[in-house]
Amino acid sequence: MTQDPSDDKYLPQNASINKRVSRVKDDIVHIAEGMDPWMVEFARRYGGGEPKTRVARDLKKADKTIKKFLDSAKGQLLVQYFKLLLDVESGPSEAVRKNMLYEIAVDNQKEDPKEATKAIAELNKMDASKQTNDTGGGINIIIVESLQRGALDE
Repeated sequence: MTQDPSDDKYLPQNASINKRVSRVKDDIVHIAEGMDPWMVEFARRYGGGEPKTRVARDLKKADKTIKKFLDSAKGQLLVQYFKLLLDVESGPSEAVRKNMLYEIAVDNQKEDPKEATKAIAELNKMDASKQTNDTGGGINIIIVESLQRGALDE
């Protein structure tokens, strides 16, 4: 007997993050119903972080028209949902992931010390990775010739 695909928790489409993305996209379609295509395109691009003036220029829309759209309840809601979609698709932020690992470490400290140690190791890896990325992974040596030489330099 075959299992219903919607019950298989290992299928990507059944992952909670993908279900949330799908729900947000469905909401966007519902909100955009009856809107002009330029309005949806404006909300998508502006909600995605592009400057309002650039998007308006690309869509050949006057500032007054854009202001009227952004002042409308549906326009504001659509822009908010496109911002939400961007956040949902990008997944949890580094701070959220670090907090989750910290909670795992604290919760398992007594019952399962190995799990707590693994969580701490992952936190340490994240910090080490960030430090490596910040400095480019190498040693930076700066030689400044304009400084006066001191007694120890000779």
